[in-house]
Amino acid sequence: MKTKIKKLQEICRKKNVLPALAVFCLCSLILCSSSCPVSAMDTLLPNVTEAMTDPAYWADEEGEVLTDPDALQYLNRSFFQVSECWMKDLRNAGDEFDEEEFFEEILGYAEEDLEEYTNGEYWDREGNTVTEDTLSYALYNTGGEDASGWKAYRYGICVRHADLMTLPDDLLITDEKGDLDYNAVQVSALRVGEPVLVKEDSVEGDYLYVDTDCISGWVRTEAVALCRNREEWLSAWDFPEEEAVVVEEGRLVLEESNVNPSASGVQLDMGTILRKVRPEEYDVAMTGRTPIHNIPVWLPVRRPDGSYTRTIALISRKYDVSEGFLPLTAYNIVKTAFARLGDVYGWGSMLNSADCSNYLRDIYRCFGLNMPRNTVRQMAMPVYKIDVSGMSNDEKKEVLDTLPTGACLYVPGHTMLYLGRDGGKYFVISASSRMTRIHGDEKTRIRGVVINSLGVGRPNGKTWLSLMNTVLVPWMGEDEEISHSDITLELLP
Repeated sequence: MKTKIKKLQEICRKKNVLPALAVFCLCSLILCSSSCPVSAMDTLLPNVTEAMTDPAYWADEEGEVLTDPDALQYLNRSFFQVSECWMKDLRNAGDEFDEEEFFEEILGYAEEDLEEYTNGEYWDREGNTVTEDTLSYALYNTGGEDASGWKAYRYGICVRHADLMTLPDDLLITDEKGDLDYNAVQVSALRVGEPVLVKEDSVEGDYLYVDTDCISGWVRTEAVALCRNREEWLSAWDFPEEEAVVVEEGRLVLEESNVNPSASGVQLDMGTILRKVRPEEYDVAMTGRTPIHNIPVWLPVRRPDGSYTRTIALISRKYDVSEGFLPLTAYNIVKTAFARLGDVYGWGSMLNSADCSNYLRDIYRCFGLNMPRNTVRQMAMPVYKIDVSGMSNDEKKEVLDTLPTGACLYVPGHTMLYLGRDGGKYFVISASSRMTRIHGDEKTRIRGVVINSLGVGRPNGKTWLSLMNTVLVPWMGEDEEISHSDITLELLP
């Protein structure tokens, strides 16, 4: 198969064709192939009331702080020690990587992807069956024939919301003909200010292959500014918590500006962390106005030559942003989660949104907890955890009754945030794609961030409760015990 890939690359080089490749496989949520749309009048799922959309329904606004920042930082460091979490300690990463080994790995992924996507069950955005020719651009743009020995990393900062792909191209490959809101080659999205280690340029120079702290892939070159050295890179993102400004909104867009076009209309996603501008650093010439009713932050910028610089941007105080990480309380967890209530579901964080695992990752990032990227890796975290896979539904309910609001629940390929029990039913919020057991056994396309009970079903018809295999409390260590004071919701009959 690798011989076939190299032949395709050579054909593309001779034809002087342009972009795309298959490299990194994100496997978390299996979408079913048929669906039944929800009625236009259905604005709440069964058993969910309008009152439940208020964070105060689930948690006391004056509730206790559940843990402290030092404990969260300890947990963050512990994730680096568990290989199954796939977390990379960027602060202490080496300066070089083995380029030959790197290309051997990504061409191996290309072999797997080429075989999978050309099996007749995948389509492009025009509805054509994916063929080897569809992927030939990607294979060409990957390159790799000149790889040799050890190569130095370059240090980059993301300057805009950017999709992270398995292919260095803008291909859309879907497993349901005509479903343009799913793309098998998208693995995640990068936030403004996110640091990356840059490994390679695509052949055409339009993509960079990068490592983040939790995942790797191809990102558009214009989305990344390259720092002069490691020291400049660290100064752009590794600053004290007291200088941090954290976005709690699902997403916000900076005000338009002709004076400062670099900051004009920039999207900031939930969990974005930028450094606050000190009073003595503020420069009216950069913004063209005073910062009244705004929080001034340093925003990374890519110069025309690709190098890194920064400018001052103003975030209106009408938005939910925190100076420093949010105190980790049950109310703040739910309030942050509800900031995306009703937002579109975004596989691999496409559509400027989030999928189930990145949704939870974004929520807890607002508190300073840096969770792994997908469901399998999150379940590997060394935190308070219970394996409930062999339990009956009644036994699982007994476990749920001990859990605090904000615990994470997992079924195969999906994760959700636990809200609590009401009227004998157990409720969660998550970024969900499809469900059953809403209108009989019909498969319903949800594609949004929704509140639902664990009585709904997965595409196979089984309830979320019956499929639940793992529960964990991400802010608690493995050896901690849940005390009654941790339970913030009054359990109703």
